[in-house]
Amino acid sequence: VFEQSRLGFVDMDAVDLPRTNADGEPVVEPTPEQRYLFDTQGWILIPGVLPADEVEEMRAFCERLHRNPESLPEDERSLIAGPLERLTDHPVIVGFMNEFLAHPALSSQDCYGFRMESASLCVRSAGEGTFGPHNGNGLWRLPGDSHNYRCIPGKARSGLTCIVWELNEVEHGGGGTMLVNGSHKAAFS
Repeated sequence: VFEQSRLGFVDMDAVDLPRTNADGEPVVEPTPEQRYLFDTQGWILIPGVLPADEVEEMRAFCERLHRNPESLPEDERSLIAGPLERLTDHPVIVGFMNEFLAHPALSSQDCYGFRMESASLCVRSAGEGTFGPHNGNGLWRLPGDSHNYRCIPGKARSGLTCIVWELNEVEHGGGGTMLVNGSHKAAFS
């Protein structure tokens, strides 16, 4: 990784990336295949990351938050509260963020070298609405926006990384989240 402020390369072996999440669970590093797929496609699907009982608990919480937020304690009326809090720094996600987004100078065992900028809940029904792509038109970008992808052989950085948790079954052609493959060149083999 090239450190612009020092005009030199960062010794990645000396970087102290978090090895556990806030709950003390060990971070899961992406496999070489996952790094390659994320690098060449611009996205990756990881099925079965959450146990079925946790998914059901999260879905029920989302339904309450969406349809009847007053039924929840005031401090849980948030997309990063209740059972959804586990999604904010899931060990698999921290591993990917360490690999593709963490800023070495900010990383330590006490501090992630990345931040979560926002959270949203999308409740969809079959046949509802129309598809409109977003976050990729490039028409309105302020200086400092980091929506680009940089790579050198063996290391890549993805400035705009979105995590999508699908809490419903997803079937090809059945609606839901759509991802478009990127035109990245492989930095990994």
